[in-house]
Amino acid sequence: MADRTLQQDLQGAGIDTLVMVADGSLRTIPMGALHDGRHFLVDSLAVAVTPSLELTDLDASQRRKGSLLSVGLTESVDGLSAPRYAETEVQAIRTLYGGKLLMNKQFSSPSLEEEIKDQGVGIVHVASQTVIGHEARDSYVLAHDGKISMDRLSQLVGLQQYRQQSLDLLTLSSCEIPAEDDRAALGLTGVAVKTGARTALATLWTTEDETTSELVSEFYRQLQDPALSKAVALQRAQQKILAQRGHTHPSFWAAFLLINNWM
Repeated sequence: MADRTLQQDLQGAGIDTLVMVADGSLRTIPMGALHDGRHFLVDSLAVAVTPSLELTDLDASQRRKGSLLSVGLTESVDGLSAPRYAETEVQAIRTLYGGKLLMNKQFSSPSLEEEIKDQGVGIVHVASQTVIGHEARDSYVLAHDGKISMDRLSQLVGLQQYRQQSLDLLTLSSCEIPAEDDRAALGLTGVAVKTGARTALATLWTTEDETTSELVSEFYRQLQDPALSKAVALQRAQQKILAQRGHTHPSFWAAFLLINNWM
């Protein structure tokens, strides 16, 4: 009864987004997958997380599209596999946004640095293996010239000396963190803060290839509507997958986590 009353109060107030300031192991729980016995939370509310409201840029007027920089791997590097869906995913997004592409040999730490200096870049999409480990030294994005540590990625994305405005969106579409690892989860939520990106979209686990490509593509398609928040754009993308036959299990759609600015 109390849960139904709370839901009615939220709907009556016109609230469509739930922002979680989570701590500890709560950071690794995909809140959209919470179920009341009939429906998932994502059916009625968009969900975002932030480590701190004080560290979150809450100015909705700052949102801008900017140009898209896509980077990724389809080839294994140093024995580490690349996401099989990377090329399909990137091409689907570029159909919507265009922008520059750094794939395989073109995707290196120096080339990423050079492209991010471009003032027009508003979105960086990374379609490569990304690991958030227990320690900072275990966290990296895989590029063609080897692992880019999260500290190094933060430096590259947050090149404030070259940029007048911070990056609007950083997407890590193939991100993994150890289950029930509080420190790794904190590292994931800290990525957006450290890089200076207003928003980060990342995954708690590696999802099924084709579904990931479709969900990410739909998120970007929804994001083209300036009337929609990023959180609602993600919610609609998740709802699209959820509505498909055989895809009701949260493993298909709940891994995606929107961090920091949800507007």
